[in-house]
Amino acid sequence: MIWDAAKPSNPFQKLVGHADHVMSIDFHPSKVGLLSSCDSNDEIRLWDVNDGDCKLIFKGGSRQVRFQPRFGNLLACSTGNIINIFDVETNSIQQQLQGHVGDVRSICWDMSGNFLASVSEDSARIWCVSGRKCLHELRSSGNKFQSCTFHPDRAQILDCAQI
Repeated sequence: MIWDAAKPSNPFQKLVGHADHVMSIDFHPSKVGLLSSCDSNDEIRLWDVNDGDCKLIFKGGSRQVRFQPRFGNLLACSTGNIINIFDVETNSIQQQLQGHVGDVRSICWDMSGNFLASVSEDSARIWCVSGRKCLHELRSSGNKFQSCTFHPDRAQILDCAQI
């Protein structure tokens, strides 16, 4: 469901199609009517929110979906312990980032769209997307990582929430 915050009693649009629980959604950074979603059955959908139509369905994300900032030509999706990077225009996996032992719980792009952070319960990683490699890894010291986000102005600062 998509709501207008000024009129919360009436949904703006109802998007119907996922057979399993929707786990994550993300709006495209420049195509304001484009929304991505993923469900627990590894299905990713791209939606036109203005008319409520599903424009594309593909597999490869069951936990989280995140468009690359500014341009939005890449879509990062996590499933199990793998991060898939999709080219949105060609609907193809451009690369897979592998290295987490446990399931990836959260992913986020830095503002430049050059780096991606990911966390599983036991580690946080920063990836160079163009180089397809892990640049840094922080192992958990007992607490479990849950989510991550880059600082919006200082690309070197990554915040990871632990429980």
